[in-house]
Amino acid sequence: MAIPKDQLHAGSRSHVLLAACGAKEVAKEPGGRGAFTTALLEVLRSVRPDALTYMGIMDRLPAIPDQTPQCEGQNKGLVLFGAKVAGADRQFVRVLKTGDTYMLQAGAAQGIEVGAQFDVHAGCVLSGHSNPALASFTVRSVGPFRSELEPTGPIPAYLPSPLYGRQTMEGKNYELKVFFTNAFVEIMGRDMDGWRGGLTGSGGAAEFGYAKAESEAGLVVGLERGYAVYETRHKEVNASGLVRIPHTTGTTAKEVLPVIRAAAKWNWHANRTNADDPFKGQVRIEMKRLDRRDGGPPGPVGDDLNSGGVAEVIANDEQLYGFRLVNESKYDLYPYLFYFDANDLSVEGYYLGSHGGIAGCDAQLLGKGPNGTWPAGELTLGYGPNNASPLNMLLPPNEDRGVIIFKLFVTTSATDFTLLEQSSPFLGGRKMTKAAYNTLEKKDLWGTSMMIVSCGRKPLQLHTWRDGIDMDKALREHLVGRSSSPLIIKSIGAIPERRAWFQTTPISANRLAVIRNVRLRTLARDQGQYGAAKNKHYSSFDLAILDSKGRVKLSPSTQKPCTWQSHANQPNSKQYVWVDGLVFDEYHELWRHIEPGDSLQVVMCAQTKNCINDAAEGHFMFW
Repeated sequence: MAIPKDQLHAGSRSHVLLAACGAKEVAKEPGGRGAFTTALLEVLRSVRPDALTYMGIMDRLPAIPDQTPQCEGQNKGLVLFGAKVAGADRQFVRVLKTGDTYMLQAGAAQGIEVGAQFDVHAGCVLSGHSNPALASFTVRSVGPFRSELEPTGPIPAYLPSPLYGRQTMEGKNYELKVFFTNAFVEIMGRDMDGWRGGLTGSGGAAEFGYAKAESEAGLVVGLERGYAVYETRHKEVNASGLVRIPHTTGTTAKEVLPVIRAAAKWNWHANRTNADDPFKGQVRIEMKRLDRRDGGPPGPVGDDLNSGGVAEVIANDEQLYGFRLVNESKYDLYPYLFYFDANDLSVEGYYLGSHGGIAGCDAQLLGKGPNGTWPAGELTLGYGPNNASPLNMLLPPNEDRGVIIFKLFVTTSATDFTLLEQSSPFLGGRKMTKAAYNTLEKKDLWGTSMMIVSCGRKPLQLHTWRDGIDMDKALREHLVGRSSSPLIIKSIGAIPERRAWFQTTPISANRLAVIRNVRLRTLARDQGQYGAAKNKHYSSFDLAILDSKGRVKLSPSTQKPCTWQSHANQPNSKQYVWVDGLVFDEYHELWRHIEPGDSLQVVMCAQTKNCINDAAEGHFMFW
């Protein structure tokens, strides 16, 4: 998976935004000076720039009356004014002192467990300056978003505030069961000192245990042609077609243990949920195909690709994808969307929201309100105003199947999830270069939602009836798909008006075998609702698949009609205008459902009251 080249420095990747206040607030200027600017300058004077990240600024800001400063941007964890990631460590977690108690600002939502160990530092940057560990702590108790720490030994009389904790040992339930094949066990004896030291050193002992059989394992380590090979036993990943991780390493402990530790963290965070999830079934992830129209920004086309928690896509460097998060609960939520790449064991944050200081920040995924009467909240990612870049689904040359888990964490308070992220332990692994007032009682709640994206190389046209097709005969067969008369429709009430216009002749197996693309072209005009916005689309054209009996087909998996939007009319056009619709190429899901004898039908749509869709002529283009 990758960010398209023209999006690498667009949206939230192009800058870091420091905002003086929340969306419903006003920045104050007591004494003619901005309160936020004054506080910001004090922080910048007190800490060296190469020892500070943008998030670190927010952590050090004092409370500002009636203002909640916050920062946004994919690179908010970078060192201040730095152009490179080097020096910024995303594994640091803020630690605050409350009375005599030290509180780690992460809890069950981030996977923290009792018994985990942390070293605390004065800053959140490791390289570029001295930032030694000042003391060591163990997690004593865990809450939803915060954990109480207790010292593991003597601590200095003075510790600065805030502190930053860096995990050195995982909790007791973090363990991954690993099965070593007999061939690999034999070769382990050549590096016994390395294995002994690796398993007793910091961060090793609690991270994996030995499985007696492959059926008990979460990871299998084997030997092939002198290299260590790895197989995942993650049930959903295996069901999506990936068992062997497409990377190898050397066989020494120094080379294998980082992979095991990465797999342990990957599996732990990919699998864990809140047993008492208050948002179960109320928050969902929708995946959308995106298309650039008229040279504009990407926009959604077609239905939700997430079918039962799985989306099947084809590797294509031109096809863009985005997401729509929907909140049916009554709570305003803070969403954090990660992708877990099963091919290289990396974990990356795709959308991590805003980061605030002491006062917190605005919720990005609004709820339905205290009484559940407001519309469901939504947040679009990859398109729309929220600055997350669209995605491509790609595969390296040596891989034929890619599996990614998109996991959404939602909380009722702003918190930090960056400690979930990890780079691939393999050399050359894939890595992304990537307003209403709510009076609900404040509670610390969290939950998760998940979907799997399975990416392959083969087109979706895999029907067995293609075997044995006479290609010469197929190319000679005639296919008619043109309107015979104009049609005008008008929506009367609030419900959109939809009416069939024309359809192709039945498509034979011979003809279907040679078609790879289809596009609808129309000569039409749009007469929107009187007084409505001039640049808004009010009429459009859909494509539907009809079976041999003339009925709109239903998807076997979702039972939804096999219908997709082709294009909209030019807004409020006085003259008839030719418009080319979306190209339904060989990667489009349309080709998964169409069969010999089916037809393609054009459906005209008028979206709002008194809207007119006036179509003079239309035809299909096949190639």
